[in-house]
Amino acid sequence: MKKRILTTTLVCFMLILAISAFADSKDRSVTADSMDGSIISDSMDDSISAGSKKDTDSTETSETESEKTLPERDLGLEEPYAAVKTWAEGVKTRDGKLQYSIMSQNLKDEYYPIFDALGWVTGVSSPWVESYEIAETHMPGDDSYRYKVVFTYTDSTKSCFSEIKYVTVRNHNNIWLVSSIEEAGMNPSLGGISLGDSSQSVISILGSNCTKTDEPDSAGYIGEDMTVWRYESGISVTIGKTSGKVLKISSVSPDFQTELGVKAGDDLNTVYESYGPLYKEAVSRHGDEVLRGWFHTGEEAVIIFDFDKSDNTLINSSITPESEVEEIIIAYWKHFD
Repeated sequence: MKKRILTTTLVCFMLILAISAFADSKDRSVTADSMDGSIISDSMDDSISAGSKKDTDSTETSETESEKTLPERDLGLEEPYAAVKTWAEGVKTRDGKLQYSIMSQNLKDEYYPIFDALGWVTGVSSPWVESYEIAETHMPGDDSYRYKVVFTYTDSTKSCFSEIKYVTVRNHNNIWLVSSIEEAGMNPSLGGISLGDSSQSVISILGSNCTKTDEPDSAGYIGEDMTVWRYESGISVTIGKTSGKVLKISSVSPDFQTELGVKAGDDLNTVYESYGPLYKEAVSRHGDEVLRGWFHTGEEAVIIFDFDKSDNTLINSSITPESEVEEIIIAYWKHFD
């Protein structure tokens, strides 16, 4: 009996020792694991906190600002042609983000609400752009180029039509970006001045150092007397004395270009390649004679390319492909008899 009790006691004692050793080992293991776990947990907490803070910051940032950042692409374009080609490809593929990525900040501000409303998918599914051609290049200044981009559209019936855009690309810190996009049929200009501009607008562009000559409206065609501002640089601006608005612009200098980049000294082909596809030539009020070199650029405006000033008339009676522009005039059609 005593032997049995002793044996039982010994077994229990050994079990207690084994359990104690296991518990001690477990405690050490748990402690080590807990330390590692604490480090991992802290790291995760920091990551989660950073992520939460980022999410919070994003939430606090306006939706417009975050969306404006989304379509940005650092294209790093160093050539002006590459910039306009990227934009044209974006139009063809209806990719608003691609178009937006190559725009200057001012143009982005203008187009963002349009693209955003369209879900960044531009144009329509039909008709679609089948092809485009970057047809002409003009260089208004040392840091900018102007391109004529012709888009050809088609549809399921295979009918085709063209649309013309005029795209100016400007250098921004050695990156060429699209700075303006204009439709064909835009307000004609010469040296940056258009009909209807104010005298203050003329001064801001050309300055005030000019010779001013008053001209009465003797024939009554204009509706008000005028003052002609003549600049030594070769451009003249006629301003209404009553309205204070530009009524006529003329230039004999190659330093002043039209909105399509044509200037004095350009040949006949340059004029007709630029204006022929866009505008109809004017027809004389006194017959069916087409006035060569005269183009209606709107309901009221006409632009005249005079190829021979020596005949003291604006009628180009004898011109050849080699003829060069000697004077450009923009005026109101109604002011011509």
